[in-house]
Amino acid sequence: MIADRAAEGTDAYDSALCAIMALAYAADIDSLPELVGPEKLLKR
Repeated sequence: MIADRAAEGTDAYDSALCAIMALAYAADIDSLPELVGPEKLLKR
């Protein structure tokens, strides 16, 4: 679903994930896994 040129960890990849999640939320799709933050943010 994400273009090969959007390498994991890049701004393009993060933007693609945000767009996918926004579309899923707007479509009221509940079969997606729950999103979690990076490990360093979870330890705060």
